[in-house]
Amino acid sequence: MVSFKELSDYIKEYIQLKAPGFYTLLDMAVFSRMRKHVEEAIFEDPVKVYRLLSNHYGNEDSALFVLTHFLIRPITIKLGKVDLEPELIKLATTDSSAFKEFISKLLLSTSQNK
Repeated sequence: MVSFKELSDYIKEYIQLKAPGFYTLLDMAVFSRMRKHVEEAIFEDPVKVYRLLSNHYGNEDSALFVLTHFLIRPITIKLGKVDLEPELIKLATTDSSAFKEFISKLLLSTSQNK
């Protein structure tokens, strides 16, 4: 079974592997406003993370790129559910509660499938 902690750890590792140095910048932007590391904040309030990124970068396209490629994609890869990426992106940008519930259900279903 994959846990939230394992997902968080994987997100951090993924960012560090794919874009060395970027994790520190991203984490500083999120931590300064949410007092949570980015890999934890995405599970607490993804809509807030998205809005924070949008404000930080000055546009929604950049925020969506970062959200998609560095926060959502590693979740879907770790869970083996890459096909669910569009749905998770939609939830992460519009409904934090539904995002958390969806992730919880995915974690439960992956644990039951093993």
